[in-house]
Amino acid sequence: MGKQPGDVELHARHFYGGGGPWKGIDVEVRKDMYRAVIGLLPAHDCYVSHASIDKPKLAEKYNYPHSPYLLALQFLCEKLDAWAGTFEKSDPSRSRIMLVADETKEHETRAVTLVADMQRWGSDLVSGRTLPRIIDTLHYVSSAASPGVQMADAVAFVLQRQQWKKTPPDLADEFIPELAELVWDRTPTYRMTWPMTWST
Repeated sequence: MGKQPGDVELHARHFYGGGGPWKGIDVEVRKDMYRAVIGLLPAHDCYVSHASIDKPKLAEKYNYPHSPYLLALQFLCEKLDAWAGTFEKSDPSRSRIMLVADETKEHETRAVTLVADMQRWGSDLVSGRTLPRIIDTLHYVSSAASPGVQMADAVAFVLQRQQWKKTPPDLADEFIPELAELVWDRTPTYRMTWPMTWST
């Protein structure tokens, strides 16, 4: 008997498009499975926060731009820390955050230093705020061993597809907005895509 859904690591790109271990699985089955994955957010009282960088605009605006990955990490940490502060009086047990991320050989060492610098004095790549509610360090893990990281990948894919407004032909156009609505219902704080373009 071959591998069944749930026996393999969930990569949203393959899961959504019917590739890799999901090849040959009916589209309606995969849609129901994706709904079930996103449905774990409210079922387990999980919340979403996100920050993103527009790479072309960043390169256009700055001659020597910082790493988009590290900029997004700094902005996300600031949002998470501020949100955790809203619980300090009402529910102190929810006012501390530990960071866990998908392993990335290119940025791990610098990212750990970035978080430590912000915990100490609040600035790193750009001027920012201190992170008194983010505890310990930034922990990198293998996504294959972390259902939480796989969930983050599934959520990020939905948000990215919503922004692109692109849908592969094997899934209905209304499916991504449906999932995105579920994600946004669990999103108490986020950072708008940066740099922003202001219309006049």
